[in-house]
Amino acid sequence: MKIIHRLFILVWAFFAPVLYAQLRICSWNIANLGKSKTIENLKYIVKKIRPYDIIAIQELSTGLEGDKTIIRIDSLLKASGGKWDYRISDPTQGAGTERYVFFWNMKRVKLISEPTLIQSLVDSIDREPFMSVYIYKRDTFNFLNFHAVPTAKKPAKEIIQLYGYVLSMTQHRWICMGDFNLTFADKAYQSWIDLSYLDAVNNLKTSLKIEEKEGERFANSYDHILYQTDKTRLLKGGIVDITLDFTNLRECRKISDHVPVFAIVKAIR
Repeated sequence: MKIIHRLFILVWAFFAPVLYAQLRICSWNIANLGKSKTIENLKYIVKKIRPYDIIAIQELSTGLEGDKTIIRIDSLLKASGGKWDYRISDPTQGAGTERYVFFWNMKRVKLISEPTLIQSLVDSIDREPFMSVYIYKRDTFNFLNFHAVPTAKKPAKEIIQLYGYVLSMTQHRWICMGDFNLTFADKAYQSWIDLSYLDAVNNLKTSLKIEEKEGERFANSYDHILYQTDKTRLLKGGIVDITLDFTNLRECRKISDHVPVFAIVKAIR
């Protein structure tokens, strides 16, 4: 037994630095995040997001109940372990106004720039993205939390505008995450691809049907985590399939009509 124990310690000593060097990020469009969510809903949400170091949330309501909901989530996160902090954006200025949220585990990452809505994009993006900058280990990551207009309003135009903003500061390590309301296969992303960006979610479907049809629960591949392959290495990415936790989509949609998406990454120096 002593030999096995020593072997375990040696294996852990070898792999622990590798595991610790992984930054875990999550993005989730949580529909109507505010007074519509019960405390049980919030406990479930916390269970799904707490394994990650940085969490970007879209679709927080602009009313007082939105603030109360985030305070409850923060309390539940802290009760579950870790040292958490968060920032809520101001309401976005275009049509379909809402707020964004960043949560992060302060034991894992350090905030180095106060999160802010990108004012230069107010006229070209209805729900202007929310930017936050963190240091993980020795590496700086710039995050954009983004929710594009619905498909009927042509989100491709906003995605192109977002690319223009990122292009203006190519020296940064960008990770753009959120609900783009457009599949990554669309030609609107070609400029991103030309700049070596890929989708960590790999264009998996992320929004839910109203009801399951012929075994299919998912509708569209709208949620993405875009990263630049020459600056960030993707170790794993995909969806957190919350539909498996519910007997039907109607119950699942009480949490959200989107599933969380995630990426595990490390910086390329």
